[in-house]
Amino acid sequence: MTIAWVQRIPIKSLQKVIDIKCLTCHEDSHNDKFGENCTSCHSQNSFSIKGKLSGFNHDLTGYTLTGRHQDVDCRKCHLETYMTAPLPHDLCKKCHEDYHKGDFSGLADNDCKVCHSTEGFAGSSFDFERHEKTAFPLQGAHLATPCIACHKKDGQNWKFRNIGNKCYQCHDNIHEGYISEKYIPDDNCAFCHSNESWANVTFDHDKTTFSLVGNI
Repeated sequence: MTIAWVQRIPIKSLQKVIDIKCLTCHEDSHNDKFGENCTSCHSQNSFSIKGKLSGFNHDLTGYTLTGRHQDVDCRKCHLETYMTAPLPHDLCKKCHEDYHKGDFSGLADNDCKVCHSTEGFAGSSFDFERHEKTAFPLQGAHLATPCIACHKKDGQNWKFRNIGNKCYQCHDNIHEGYISEKYIPDDNCAFCHSNESWANVTFDHDKTTFSLVGNI
């Protein structure tokens, strides 16, 4: 009868390998930024990350995923390796195409996040108070005018620069052919009308050759 012989290994010899972690053998290339559990992102089959990371805490990267960014596949942004190709993320336009085609270039706050959020690009946070600081403050009936009436005149493309701030650039001169141009210089409706109401007319008839006198 053959008796198997097993060498008894002293417990002290095993103490150094009882608690084996990835970093026991591998260097932490992330400099402790993502913790010590490499298996949360990597596997022993391949150290390369091929698919979407389920459960990865993106807050640890310094860029929290909010809104629709949470549903974007990792590879849509990380086209190269996750570690060696960090992405610039201080400005939206570093990743997104300028939908407005340079309309806001040259401005101090020239980035999508000034008016939009990650919840969706539809809709804007640009309000009346901020419009007051533009070259065309909204007054009177203009406050009730929908944005598209001025900024989307063709019904397709938004435009925010060089759309005009003179009356005639938005309004037709309905008096053309009836009232002499000398009474409406530069087609400036404000000579007779106000922003409050188109019906309020303040025309000075004394400027004509027929002054209105007596009881009216």
